[in-house]
Amino acid sequence: MRAHREWFRLGLICLLATPVSIASSALAQTYPAGPVKFITQLAAGGGTDPAMRIVTDRLGKIWGQQTVLVNQPGAGGAIAARTAATAAPDGHTLFMAIASTFTILPVTQPNLAFNVNDFAPIGFVGEVPIAIAVSPTLPVNSLPELIAHSKGQPGGLDVAVGLRGGITHLASE
Repeated sequence: MRAHREWFRLGLICLLATPVSIASSALAQTYPAGPVKFITQLAAGGGTDPAMRIVTDRLGKIWGQQTVLVNQPGAGGAIAARTAATAAPDGHTLFMAIASTFTILPVTQPNLAFNVNDFAPIGFVGEVPIAIAVSPTLPVNSLPELIAHSKGQPGGLDVAVGLRGGITHLASE
């Protein structure tokens, strides 16, 4: 159970990441020198979207600059990561990702259009727990009972996940 908790924690840590190739001269100037775009792989209105909007709004007030959150869901985060990786390396485009982008995608999608090593974590935002819920008509009261019940069903059970190829998908498998 502890190993599962560690995978969940690792998989759900939100990171602010930026391409590593930021020029040192850009960092020597007052940061940020203009609007900052935050790209995320999660859909607008999703469970973590309000937290991301609070963070980006607060950073904008601290910096005295406009901040924009751009939601680019799809492909388990690969679309948003590619967009962030190909942005100008000036530090004004940040990738607000969930850790599965860097831990699961490289394993499940070996031909990614970006290199995970082109990113460096620069801040921790939070973590989100995973909950498993079942119909009250299902005769189970724990995860081990659910697994045992599923093994006894021809074809297993159906499951719904919101991020194909992400940590919720991996956990449900």
